[in-house]
Amino acid sequence: MTDYLKLVPVNVTPRGAVVGVGCAVEVDGLTVEVPRPFVMIDGRLAVGPVIEAADGSVKLRLDLWNPMWLTAQGSRVLPLSVRGQGRAVAAARAFDADPEIDWTSPDEDVLAWCHRWVARGTGGDQS
Repeated sequence: MTDYLKLVPVNVTPRGAVVGVGCAVEVDGLTVEVPRPFVMIDGRLAVGPVIEAADGSVKLRLDLWNPMWLTAQGSRVLPLSVRGQGRAVAAARAFDADPEIDWTSPDEDVLAWCHRWVARGTGGDQS
C-alpha cells in the first residue's frame, strides 16, 4: 500500500465561507501567483508545503512545511519553514496557544516569536 497525502487549495468554514491563500513566487523574472495548498489541522489551523522557484518551475517542498491560519476574517502563513509535518503542526499549535501573540499581530512580532521558537530547539528553519 502506498501512502497518500491530500493537499487542498481552499477550506470551507462552518458558516460556509470559502477560505484559501495564495503565494507569489518569482520564476525567471516572472512573478507567478499560485494557490497555496495545505492540510487542515482543525477548523482554522493548517500546514502547507513550502513553495519555491526551482529550475524555471514552481516546486512544492514536501520536506519543509509552513504553519498556517485560515479563517473567514483572514489568513496568515508563519515565516517559518519546518522539517516535517508534525513539527509544523506543533509550531502552529504553540503559536495559537501563546497568549503573548496573535495571528493578527504585526509582522515583526510574529517574526520575533518564530525566532524564539527556533532558538528553543524545536526544529524550525527560518525562511
